[in-house]
Amino acid sequence: MLSLEARPQPSLAMSFASPLLALALTVAIAASLFWLLGRDPVKGLGVFFVEPLATRYALAEVALKATPLILCALGLAVCFRANVWNIGAEGQFLLGAICAGGVALWVTTAGIDAPRWLMVPAVLLAGIAGGMAWAAVTALLRDRFNANEILVSLMLVYVAQQLLNYLVFVPWKDPLGFNFPQTKTFITAALLPNLLPQSRLHIGFAITLVLRLSAADRWAGTGGGAVCRVLGARIVVGRPADLGRHGRAGRGDGSGRPAAATDTLRFDRLRLHSDHRLFCRPAASVRHRFLGCAAVDVPDRRRTRTVAPRFAECLDRGLPGAAVVPAARLRHADRLPAALAARRQRGRRRGSAHAGGCGRCFVNEVALLIAATIASGTPLALAGLGLLLNEKAGVVNLGAEGMMLVAAIAGFAAVYHSGNEWVGFGAGALAGMLMAAMFGGLVIWLNTNQYATGLALSLFGAGLSAFVGIQYVGKKLVDRSAFELPGLAHVPFFGDAIFKQHPLAYVAVLLTLAVSWFLYRTRAGLVLRSVGEAPESAHALGVQVRRLRLAAVLAGGALCGVAGAFLSVVYAPLWVEGLVSGRGWIALALTTFATWRPARVLAGAYLFGGVTMLQFHLQGEGVQIASQLLTMLPYLATIIVLVLISRNPTWIRINMPGSLGKPFYPGA
Repeated sequence: MLSLEARPQPSLAMSFASPLLALALTVAIAASLFWLLGRDPVKGLGVFFVEPLATRYALAEVALKATPLILCALGLAVCFRANVWNIGAEGQFLLGAICAGGVALWVTTAGIDAPRWLMVPAVLLAGIAGGMAWAAVTALLRDRFNANEILVSLMLVYVAQQLLNYLVFVPWKDPLGFNFPQTKTFITAALLPNLLPQSRLHIGFAITLVLRLSAADRWAGTGGGAVCRVLGARIVVGRPADLGRHGRAGRGDGSGRPAAATDTLRFDRLRLHSDHRLFCRPAASVRHRFLGCAAVDVPDRRRTRTVAPRFAECLDRGLPGAAVVPAARLRHADRLPAALAARRQRGRRRGSAHAGGCGRCFVNEVALLIAATIASGTPLALAGLGLLLNEKAGVVNLGAEGMMLVAAIAGFAAVYHSGNEWVGFGAGALAGMLMAAMFGGLVIWLNTNQYATGLALSLFGAGLSAFVGIQYVGKKLVDRSAFELPGLAHVPFFGDAIFKQHPLAYVAVLLTLAVSWFLYRTRAGLVLRSVGEAPESAHALGVQVRRLRLAAVLAGGALCGVAGAFLSVVYAPLWVEGLVSGRGWIALALTTFATWRPARVLAGAYLFGGVTMLQFHLQGEGVQIASQLLTMLPYLATIIVLVLISRNPTWIRINMPGSLGKPFYPGA
């Protein structure tokens, strides 16, 4: 029987052959797509691979478009060296453009006649400062509040996009631009000088080459580069070499793979600044000792050993130490928005009859807001439950956004041609399972990096859905009859708020109960959780770890698919490119917010759904805030909740699956 085994050392030949193999697969897939569309594959490939290299101007355009990509890649390489998954490069790119463009626009509007030698460095420094400041938000929230940098940086991408939309639509909009979202044309002094005449290639390309060929390599040989590589290696300080991460004998990095011969790192020659990535910490408090947390300096955010038997994790208030406020207590209702409060005050000052009418109107508005919250939270709950199953099995799937997009177009197309929305939900579930099967085959059997593979799946799903959905843009579905629960739909207030939802809204609640019962009341759920906690131990007991993980990934993909189909069939109902609008990432954040508990996933879905609907309600109430700023609310709320939840790392470590995101090697 053939089996795949990890190489003891990376193959030098494959390091050169992998890009060529990827290029060959790209050409083959592109040719197949052209053939399916009835186009000549040779001519289609020529447009992509020959014409960009045919003329001098075309080569200059290729170099121009490659310049920001190379710069972003250099910056991300530094982050990945330090084991920091900075996925928000697009947001930092946008903030750099906003700051640099703001300086250039200010000079243009003010009519300042500044020389180019002064303007170009000022614009470049402004762009650098903007990107650094936006990245510093992610770094600060990770280092000080232990927030997940993947989710925070992704949410900041959407915030940056909405900030840019606000600027070009409102304050920076050119009054003579024929209502297009654009600024005035910058003065020539603020533009980078061209390298080639009669082309757009500027000196930014030369700066990029200098950084790549000299500065990056020199930095790698400095003390800062050495510290960065040490932090990226996840080296554990103060732990015996033969002690595993969960207290078991074996390799100290917890990967489950056999230990290889490595060079001893001498920390006496390594200088680290104050409190850098938890190397230097104060002594453990009484609360930490009570929870059983070892006072070991570990440059990692996961648990350091198995959780010893102890008291319940409720943290009695009579115990010494700082009090811990669980995130569930954040669910108390806040004060009403200013617009709603003012409306209520106006109603109180009026006559009794008129006040009664306004009161009824207010009650109806609240009921409609609750109904919209449930409808908006249903796809988040479905996708969140699917991702919860994945992570309980130890698999992190960052491809939820792509799966939901592909399922959305599949469900919309199925309903458009069949007229039956349940056929659309089935098509969405099938599309989600197919995408999840691709992901599972790569990360479970080929042991590819789960984070990188999930991101690639999201990008692939976004492109595939946009390609397939071109012919469905502007199409309308057949009107469906409103659903009502018999005998309950006409109950005052509750009928409009709760009992007139789509059946999938009630299915989401039942699924939450079913998943909770499955995970914590059945033997199969116990086995699934054991695979996520200690796959090596489960494998030693005869559990088919890979098959069980694949089953969890497929089930999660099906739920994400149903969520995507719900968006395009029921919630919208239409198809536009990028319909999901980041809900896949919010669903991914829900698992951390819920501390991997199904009931909390449902509550968090309704919380984020309410924040999403609040922006529309405030606009309807006449609140004078730009729509782009209100659209930021769900993403900002996600970041705030992640920070509040992650402030107690012990709580996260206790509830998080022990082998989350780690590959499994059966032969180890």
